[in-house]
Amino acid sequence: MQKSSAIQCNFRLWKHSGNRLNVIIGHYKFNDFIAISLIVRKIYLFLFRIHVNLWVYPDRTPESEADIFICQSLDDKARKRLSQGGKILLIPDHKAIEEQSVGGLFTPDYWNYAMFKSISENAGREVSPGTLSLLMDEKHPLFRQFPTECHSNWQWWSIVRHARPFILNATRHEYKPLIQVVDNVERNHKLGLLFEFAVDNGKVLVCMSNLEAIRHTPEGSQLRNAILSYMKSAEFSPTETLTSQQLQHILTTEVKKQDIVGVKNQSDYDVQPE
Repeated sequence: MQKSSAIQCNFRLWKHSGNRLNVIIGHYKFNDFIAISLIVRKIYLFLFRIHVNLWVYPDRTPESEADIFICQSLDDKARKRLSQGGKILLIPDHKAIEEQSVGGLFTPDYWNYAMFKSISENAGREVSPGTLSLLMDEKHPLFRQFPTECHSNWQWWSIVRHARPFILNATRHEYKPLIQVVDNVERNHKLGLLFEFAVDNGKVLVCMSNLEAIRHTPEGSQLRNAILSYMKSAEFSPTETLTSQQLQHILTTEVKKQDIVGVKNQSDYDVQPE
């Protein structure tokens, strides 16, 4: 816990359009300050009164990576660390796991994924990732330094936009990732943005968001600090056990995908000539 009588805090104010207004307030006084979410203020703009949510994070030195091995793949070095009881933060290269993942989407997909998928394909446009939102246990120790609700909110914008949720269909039915991405009903993959395993003699936490790409943002920096702090604590104790071979199988095996075809906008009503 960081203690100070004068901490500079970074505020990010989100508009509903997705545009951002960054406001920095210097020397705002907090005591015993880690992170604060959902600070509601009334802002008067001309004759209108609006309510906004602010997420406040301390401007502090980045969390040390000591004792945490950070890598992009489960290579020989990573396996050796696991055999020795080490802790690994695995952040896969997005190009390497493209076939085992889906794109990052912050806003929920429109009401009919199959139909709009076909429309986009026929128009030669990029198909939406098709996901709906995030689902997590907001009381989990991971979120002590990154306050959240059990669902998406604006502090997740850049995190999700720089992520490729991983398809975890090969895991046990009962297994749930720390941060699950809700898929559309047509495809219904089990998707994970952040998930953990006990592997061999060690522990692995997999993050599907590119933390390096967002570390300059207040929320990206704070999420990285929260992850590393959690991994250093005794509360980092995954209950799902795999061997390194089983984890490698999950990370590299081709995912069986169904062919989702949209309905055609047609009618069997026959207009007879006059």
